[in-house]
Amino acid sequence: MIHIDQLFWLPNWVQVPREVYLARLDAVVAQPRWIIDGNNPSTLDRRIPCADTIVWLQSSRAVCYWRVMRRVIGSYGQVRPDMAAGCPERLDWDFLKYIWRFPKRYCPRMVSALDHHDAWSRTTILRSNAEAGAFLRNLSAA
Repeated sequence: MIHIDQLFWLPNWVQVPREVYLARLDAVVAQPRWIIDGNNPSTLDRRIPCADTIVWLQSSRAVCYWRVMRRVIGSYGQVRPDMAAGCPERLDWDFLKYIWRFPKRYCPRMVSALDHHDAWSRTTILRSNAEAGAFLRNLSAA
């Protein structure tokens, strides 16, 4: 599994130059098999055409905030395994604003990208832990 934050960040929460980030992402999606965990709406047009399956987690703002706060409390100051090296957990106000704005600002972009690439037939939307659990159980059974 590739965590998109590991492609996007340098130590101390410095963003990699965009051309470096895109080259890293292109190298991942050029592989025959991959799973990318994370979201970056600006790169949907690079990822969607290469994906055979798209899983869109549509959690409420409240659930997203709860999970972020639980994560911050549980690993504040530590570098999580899914993060880039040198990027310790922190409370990030810009990220909290991103979560708040996501439904109105970024969901329409995702819908548009899925429409543009005719990708709905290979997209699964999961709205709850129960749906995610059932999806994973079905994958395991396959």
